[in-house]
Amino acid sequence: MKRKNGLILSSGTSTDDLGRTSAGISEITEIFYNTLWPSVNIINSQAFINEGQTISIKLIAVPDGTYTATANLVSGNFLNISDFQSNLTTFSIVVSSGVGTGTTTLALDGFTEGTEVINFTITNSVYAVIGTTQNYTVSDISTGATEPIYTPSAYSTVSATSPSAFSYLAIPGGSRTFLNYITSFGVVGSSSNTGSTTWNASYSGNIGYTASPIATNNYFTQYNRVQFIAGDGTADALDWAVINFGVANGNNDFDGNAPVNAHFGGEDTTSGGAGGVGVTVGRIWGFSASLGWTLLYQLPLGSSSGNSYNHTNGAWFASGTTVSTGNGKRLAYDTLTITHVGFSVGTS
Repeated sequence: MKRKNGLILSSGTSTDDLGRTSAGISEITEIFYNTLWPSVNIINSQAFINEGQTISIKLIAVPDGTYTATANLVSGNFLNISDFQSNLTTFSIVVSSGVGTGTTTLALDGFTEGTEVINFTITNSVYAVIGTTQNYTVSDISTGATEPIYTPSAYSTVSATSPSAFSYLAIPGGSRTFLNYITSFGVVGSSSNTGSTTWNASYSGNIGYTASPIATNNYFTQYNRVQFIAGDGTADALDWAVINFGVANGNNDFDGNAPVNAHFGGEDTTSGGAGGVGVTVGRIWGFSASLGWTLLYQLPLGSSSGNSYNHTNGAWFASGTTVSTGNGKRLAYDTLTITHVGFSVGTS
């Protein structure tokens, strides 16, 4: 299959002492050619731009067509949401007759944080991820204060939700997204609890917390550990929880003990357990040094929590199905690389 890829820099480009190209004040344009749309690739070149400038991605595909692709920020080095004007990390490329362009503008944030790297992928609603990642290296031209670096012990974002309990731990296996971690066990929402040793002991085994800085109740601290993918102790297909903080095996019935057991992503008729302490809302948080604590997931707890966020229906094991407010999974669950994961419960 013939393919021609190229990188075009607009007028006003310049080369620094290290031989790196800067895009002046206009744009960087990435052009893709291919004879079949699903095989469009992104070349792995690096482009150098400055804060405050606009990244422009141009897509040319054959055969001609009209569709919408999306450029997604997938990761970054020394990068956070404030580096983008209007916090825009995902932008559309509307392709008409085979040609389309999308842009996002970097913020001149005033912080001195050093050279940053932005990684984008191109996706389409039909063909998912297309090609490899495109990298942009952003020169730091700010001369202000050093950008703050957060630590897990600073949890004002969590405190703003008025939790009665909050515990956290280093995410096992090193920095990764929470979706990457929870899917690493090979379990999906429709998996059946076979009553095997692994199901009975939980796929993760017992993992202790790094800290429990808020413990008005003992939702997390009664057993002072967490289990991921925990069965009820018998061969009972649906009777398991995504995350168990309470008694082992949910006292043999995660649904039946929802008022008193502490768990998220429950069995069938309930989304999570109230732990016997009257809480009604549970949250999962992810920590990164550049953003601090970020909400990953919110769900109702207790016997009246409904089944929208149980292990089958809650989109725990697949990307997508995200919300920006209220109960449900946040985009950061799928995309944010974190070093720690935290859990909170409360009544609001």
